[in-house]
Amino acid sequence: VVERWGGTSRHGPWEIVVPTGSSTDRLLPPRPNPCSGVLTIDYTVGADRAAVAIDVYDVAGRLGKSHHRGPAPAGDDSVVWNGTNESGDDVAAGVYFVRARMGATHLERKAVMLR
Repeated sequence: VVERWGGTSRHGPWEIVVPTGSSTDRLLPPRPNPCSGVLTIDYTVGADRAAVAIDVYDVAGRLGKSHHRGPAPAGDDSVVWNGTNESGDDVAAGVYFVRARMGATHLERKAVMLR
């Protein structure tokens, strides 16, 4: 039983696990936004996933930078984008989209890069 104060108590030989809001996949707004150099991208993987991808795209849909691809355990994590593309060149000022794919969940946030 989940008590009103947030603790749990057991009654009998049964245990029922109730998922909480913290077990969902989330992509928080990048910060600072707008930015002029380094952008921090915080996200939460709700359950262990075999495939997680955190990527940054420009407004034309071209991949700017890939930050995480592969398995990820459940929990909070973050990546830092330094405003460069896959070749290490600085990207142009403009609007970019941070896309997170966590299993079947696809999330997106907008970021503005200033120069």
